[in-house]
Amino acid sequence: MRIIKSLGFKITVYFVLIGAIPFVLLAGLIYFKIRVDIRSLLESHMDALVLQVGNTVDRTISNAYSYIETLAGNSVIKSRHKSSEEKLAEIQKVQDFHKLFEDVTLLNKDGVVLASTAYNYRGEWRFKESFQAAKSGKTFISNVYAVAAPFRIVFTITSPILDENGLVEGVIAGQVNIDVIRSLVDSVQIGKTGRVLIIDKAGNYLVYRMADLLLQKMYPPEGRKALLGAQKGLVEYVNREGVERVCVFRSLGGHGEYKGLGWKIALVQDKKEAFAVLVKISEYLFFALFFGLGVIAVLLITFIYSLLVPVRALLRETELVSRGDLRERKLEISDDEIGDLTASFQKMTVSLRGSREKILQTSKYLQSVISNMADSLIVLDRKGAVNMANPAFLRLLSYSEEEVIGKHLADFIVEKEAVLSVDLFKRLLKERSIYNLDFNLLDKNNERIPSSLNLSVLRDTVGKIVCVIVIARDMRQINELFANEKEARLKLQDFSDNLEKKVNERTQELFTAQEATLNILDDLEKARGELEQSNAELRKLDKLKSDFVSTVSHELRTPLSISKEGVSLIIDGVLGQINEEQMRVLSIARDNIDRLARIIDGLLDISKIEAGKIELKKRLVNIVSIARQVLNSFELITKEKGIELKLDSSEPEASVYVDPDRMIQILTNLVGNASKFTEKGYIEIAIRQKEEIVECCISDTGIGIAEENIPKVFGKFEQFGRVSGPGAKGTGLGLAITKAFVEMHKGRIWVESKFGEGTKFIFTLPHKPIKAMFRDFVSDNVKDAIKRHGKVTLVTVSIVNFDKIKQEFAPDQLKGILSGMEEVLRIKVHSTKDFVLKDTGELAVILTECEKQDAIKVKERLSQSLDEFLISQNVQEKIVLKLGCATYPDEADNEDVLIQKAEAY
Repeated sequence: MRIIKSLGFKITVYFVLIGAIPFVLLAGLIYFKIRVDIRSLLESHMDALVLQVGNTVDRTISNAYSYIETLAGNSVIKSRHKSSEEKLAEIQKVQDFHKLFEDVTLLNKDGVVLASTAYNYRGEWRFKESFQAAKSGKTFISNVYAVAAPFRIVFTITSPILDENGLVEGVIAGQVNIDVIRSLVDSVQIGKTGRVLIIDKAGNYLVYRMADLLLQKMYPPEGRKALLGAQKGLVEYVNREGVERVCVFRSLGGHGEYKGLGWKIALVQDKKEAFAVLVKISEYLFFALFFGLGVIAVLLITFIYSLLVPVRALLRETELVSRGDLRERKLEISDDEIGDLTASFQKMTVSLRGSREKILQTSKYLQSVISNMADSLIVLDRKGAVNMANPAFLRLLSYSEEEVIGKHLADFIVEKEAVLSVDLFKRLLKERSIYNLDFNLLDKNNERIPSSLNLSVLRDTVGKIVCVIVIARDMRQINELFANEKEARLKLQDFSDNLEKKVNERTQELFTAQEATLNILDDLEKARGELEQSNAELRKLDKLKSDFVSTVSHELRTPLSISKEGVSLIIDGVLGQINEEQMRVLSIARDNIDRLARIIDGLLDISKIEAGKIELKKRLVNIVSIARQVLNSFELITKEKGIELKLDSSEPEASVYVDPDRMIQILTNLVGNASKFTEKGYIEIAIRQKEEIVECCISDTGIGIAEENIPKVFGKFEQFGRVSGPGAKGTGLGLAITKAFVEMHKGRIWVESKFGEGTKFIFTLPHKPIKAMFRDFVSDNVKDAIKRHGKVTLVTVSIVNFDKIKQEFAPDQLKGILSGMEEVLRIKVHSTKDFVLKDTGELAVILTECEKQDAIKVKERLSQSLDEFLISQNVQEKIVLKLGCATYPDEADNEDVLIQKAEAY
């Protein structure tokens, strides 16, 4: 037990707890972190390879898809005056140029082969799914299948050939050998055991190094389940030979118009080879751990020895001091904290010697003070016996010190009061002090001496009672003075009683008023609490309502879509011919399904707006063009009612930075609302571009809105002028949604109307300089990248000396060149995130999740395509382009720096 309690043992334990254990834990954390990092790096590396190969495969299939569609639209193939030999020659040129197709076949709409690049091709096409799909008017890619003679694995792409009326008059079909895809995949290798494979959604191998396994199920079942069941990431499983393997896979999602066939591409490698680096690092880490523990042990032994020697010397000196030996002795003082402790101990010894002298002096001083006190002083023990009495007490009662010491305090009090004194003494031990107690003391001659006693308890540092101190004062002279003053107090008493009565009456009145005020405050506080509880319940009910509306709307969408599709198939005659009455009933049903779908869309929109889940996808648009597009969509409806549609704009273009889809929805809601309540006259959209805003006014000559209903126009579920019977009905959400979308664009909307005289809905949108809108465009994309923890690259295209170019070209010609350049950008990067600064001759493209090296490749591809476009317009000598790019956050930490670096590239 002595060893366990010793300082050396405790230091050893603390050293292990503070040094060795954290060291071991740190090594474990480092190992775990390295394992996680290596796994993450392995996953990222393998995922990058899979993504690269997958994109190549998707682009290859997408190219084949596009080539077949292009061939279907070829004028030679579509011509009825060209012979089969001429069409075959045109097909052969495409096949020879692109080198993707095993063979290409031209068929008429009955499935008869008109021309084929395959030798002596024969085949039954009428019942093939790919032929039927193309015949229905859409390009189709079949699943992979095997062809017997000669044996090969292929998939077919078919596209309809349409005549000038848009009717299918034939089908063009191209077979792509899976070896084309296989050659792309086999070019990627990783280590000795890594390989890339492609499987379909049923788990069949489509591309695999072992050719005899193609179109067979993956084996073993555990591996197939791991790959097909997981969503994404690094998957571990055991193959049929019992070898642990790791795999990273991705779904082939398609490219361009080709949307994919549900294939997955995977990179598989032996786990032992993949994590070989981790094993080597673990060996180094364990060696470092054991070496570190050895160093700690040596340091521990040295430290304990250097610490305990001076401590033990100091301990011996402490024992001598505790026995009262305060003599000065010489101790060795080291240059550390223990040396400081030894020096402090010596100082403490010197201080103790000085303190002892001071205590002796103080004791003599206190004894002198007590002896010369005018009042009597008695010190009692915890039982009430006298331990000490000063000379004043002895003189007061005419006792000697020997006669007083050891007696109880009650022995010096009148007998009748002595009983009370015992009870008071007990109370004193609880209350610690009692002042001004009146007792009659008895002197040695049994004479009463009226006295005032003050008692207090003295406790030590731990709260234990040490003694009771009693100070007694002779009250004989004071009582005589009190008797003289008694008469004077009686005279004042009458006056005081009258005054006190008046004061009490007034005080009672004030208390009554105060009590009434407090009652009112209590009632108000109670009412406030009830109001807060009611508000909380209302907020809860409102949230439940919104959640219910959102959930029900989502659940109704799918069955409505299925119902509409089924009715449309019957109306279109896909499932057989129907008569006119059936056609009429089904058309009514489809119209009501469309109406119900619009109601559900409105409920979903208002729920998303209230939940803050709608994000605007802004871009630079011409609002005049959007207004014209919306009016055209209502042309058929208003023509039947004889209503004229008008568009009035001070400028042919009014560029605003908005979400085009939401802007179409705003105008559609307002024009649709006007068409419901207008039977004759006109509906007009007027657009005025002002200094800082663009104002849009939608006016009609309809029934108008009563003045008392105008404040409620933009409320939810509010409808005015609705009558029973047939006709357009709604939910009353359209204007509420419209107002929300306008305000999300930092705009304002209001209504002006008189009942019977028509209505005007006016809304405004912020209109900034083109450069400011461009900065907002870049800022929105940077914020989106921050939200998804991704990257964004800005590519800029500028026309050098644009001011000079504007003077050399006609406005319409320059506008056409800029529009053509914009279209080239959209086609080449497959993106709608572009921004055209037509006033400055600049164009910009935003590429999301694009690394710097990829952006440079995109920039080079765009430069080549734009040069080809300028050559096609015969303006390559006059127009010189400058291209730049910058990536956030690699090269810029905010939108201003991103724009500056891209333009200065």
